Amino acid sequence: MFDRIKAILNKPELAAAGATGSIPDWARSAGLKCVAKGAGSYLIDGSFAGQPWAIEIGPSTRDFIVGQQLRGKVGLTADPNVSVIVMSRDLKESLDERVFKLYTDSVQTVVSPEMQDEMRWVTIFEEFGWDGLPPEFWQRYSVMADRRPHASVLVNEQLCEVLMNWPEQDAGKATPFTLQFSRSKLYLRMGFQPADVSTVQHAAAVLLSACEVAAAGFPVPTA
Repeated sequence: MFDRIKAILNKPELAAAGATGSIPDWARSAGLKCVAKGAGSYLIDGSFAGQPWAIEIGPSTRDFIVGQQLRGKVGLTADPNVSVIVMSRDLKESLDERVFKLYTDSVQTVVSPEMQDEMRWVTIFEEFGWDGLPPEFWQRYSVMADRRPHASVLVNEQLCEVLMNWPEQDAGKATPFTLQFSRSKLYLRMGFQPADVSTVQHAAAVLLSACEVAAAGFPVPTA
């Protein structure tokens, strides 16, 4: 299935279409709808295996992402009771520190109502690790979930491979990244870095790969 996703999103002609950095040209060549919103912002819509999906590029709505962000969303026919989050290791450690300061600040006696979803995740969900994935993956990512088996179902060897194959990062800096499966939906959020077609192309591959894994691994419970 991953070869099929790569075939759709990484055809030579699609790469050529994006060689000049034109996101609309690449989207059009891939059979996707792309609406430019100005100032480098775009909304890309597509369908894969009967599931509508979207990627939005625009100004960051998170203080841990500087500049533009890329957000993806897919609605699935899957178990709504499963929650799994994949987060870049640097971001996880940064949020852990912020949560710790919130709870230990002698002035602040309650958690701020403005606490972002990502900060709630690190307080609610347990982090899991297991054998079978390369050490480099665990150095780069944290995996949290409601249950260990759910974590290992979503983050299998194939998805691990896709997650580890991002385009080269500027100056070797880690890009803030989250991939969340919850309530039968997949959400992706990351810094748009580097800001080019290859990043959009690969983000779509990650989103769609995770979509197929989640749909197959978390079927809707029978009554």
